[in-house]
Amino acid sequence: TGDEVRQVIDVTQPYGVTTIATQASNSVYSNTRRFPVLLRLAPPNDVMGGAITSLLLYWRWEVFSVVYSDGGTPGDIHKHLLRETEAHNLKAAITEPVPLKVDQIEYMMGVWHKLAEAAQQ
Repeated sequence: TGDEVRQVIDVTQPYGVTTIATQASNSVYSNTRRFPVLLRLAPPNDVMGGAITSLLLYWRWEVFSVVYSDGGTPGDIHKHLLRETEAHNLKAAITEPVPLKVDQIEYMMGVWHKLAEAAQQ
């Protein structure tokens, strides 16, 4: 979603080389003036947030949880998802970032505990 794509773009864009990026979902890459030679194959995160919201509405899931990766590149899909769901009066029971590399079992047990508590409500 970010670092890998950015490294390639930094090399190819100054030379006007069209770059096909399968993982460029971060919404920052939607700026075609800033990234004129980037061909994205992944939908932007703002579109993904809307699509997930549509699924929640379709299945009538008014309460949900968001557990997202919080490592490497700053992602923004959770921000778009929360904005979209809030507009439809849907409620996130918990919003929990998980580091990219978790080597502490206590940390993951804490996340699982929060999910279990949210499910009981």
